[in-house]
Amino acid sequence: MLVESRSLLGAEIDNGEYAAPSYYGKWMKVNNHREEFEMELMRYLFSKSNACISEIIGLSKDEIDLTIPYYAAIIEIDLTNDKIDWYQLRTFSKNYILKMRFNIISIAGQNYLIVIVPARFITTTLKEDPYYLKLIKYKEAIEERFNIGVSQGIGQPYPILKLKKSFNQARIALSLSKIKGKKSFTQQFSDLGLFSWIFSQDIEILQSFCHKTLGKLIDNDYLMDTLRKLSNNGFALKITADSLFIHVNTLYYRVARIEELIGADLSNIATRMNIYTAIIIWDTLKEAEL
Repeated sequence: MLVESRSLLGAEIDNGEYAAPSYYGKWMKVNNHREEFEMELMRYLFSKSNACISEIIGLSKDEIDLTIPYYAAIIEIDLTNDKIDWYQLRTFSKNYILKMRFNIISIAGQNYLIVIVPARFITTTLKEDPYYLKLIKYKEAIEERFNIGVSQGIGQPYPILKLKKSFNQARIALSLSKIKGKKSFTQQFSDLGLFSWIFSQDIEILQSFCHKTLGKLIDNDYLMDTLRKLSNNGFALKITADSLFIHVNTLYYRVARIEELIGADLSNIATRMNIYTAIIIWDTLKEAEL
């Protein structure tokens, strides 16, 4: 859940008075219980292990309905804005959720919010789901209230025991859109086109493909950047040289070195397609920290 609007230093309640010790003790117990659930859920989502979520669900008491699927969304704040009051943002978000009767689980991170949303309708897209529409309004309300840019990635709905899969899809949807230069967007994983199929593969398979295709370039930043720009420019040498502010002859030398390191001919169409795909996969996984 988002940070409580009440003071965490005392048992202050909404009318400014102080609660009796018994109330304070009960409130602290509930609050500590909630914090434990959020902490364990956060650890589960970001962990690369396949730990069972069953025990974590047990900590949530009646917050999770096991009979319906859920999907994860990550709402990320534009990092270029350094004047964000996170306490106000979290309080606003909590109050907004309560006002809208938006039955979600929400956890605040350093510059993002993670929300776990029940899926009422299971279709190929979430755009007709009533909770999805609320999620869009939630994003827009934050942008309007704080005058900031907000982007969100949304995973597909799964049974709660596969929540991490939806969360990783949300990370990929967010990261892939960012590396393509998008800002203040909402991106569903299912709407990534071919990449929704590609990123449905196991992470280990994707990493293996990147290492096989890019080879030693992965550890060579400046040649990797050269190949990235070359790929984005359709392998047009003159345009790429200009974008790198180097002479085209220098680029010819770099291309020869790249071909040597990857053991492939960049004039080959299949090689170009594999390189373009591998770079996007590698950059997305790196951005998503997967």
